[in-house]
Amino acid sequence: MSDRTIARRDESRMAGGSFPDVLAELHKEGHITDRQYGTACRFVAAMQASHGTSDGIVSQTQERVQTSHRARTRPPGGGDPDAFARMDRLLCQLRSHERGVLEFLILRRELPRGSLCDLGRQLSRYQTNKTTRAAAVGRIGALLDSVVELYG
Repeated sequence: MSDRTIARRDESRMAGGSFPDVLAELHKEGHITDRQYGTACRFVAAMQASHGTSDGIVSQTQERVQTSHRARTRPPGGGDPDAFARMDRLLCQLRSHERGVLEFLILRRELPRGSLCDLGRQLSRYQTNKTTRAAAVGRIGALLDSVVELYG
């Protein structure tokens, strides 16, 4: 397995799932503004920073004994609490339909029908791939407008 394959697999397990890929694709196509893209990327970075790692907890196969004086509520590799607070504040302020779109975008790679056309089909009564994708892009743009307003 090449280093690229390992890096790609590790990236896909990071918090934010496939949301960064969707952002890059829509920004490249010109469907979202620079401001929407930049703010959403900062939000994804906060998601990833708040996620933390399991380094020093489960990555070692040998038995470990805690010798530090650190409280057990803050394990090694724990996420950034400030990033978590920013992310949590935004998620609590989003409306349920916006959280649903965000959930789809994060889980997109894992869903059996995870294309933007499938999202548009779920959110509208359009039938063709062109119109369902356009409906999805519109909803994503509205979600990103809310993210800019609440997070930016």
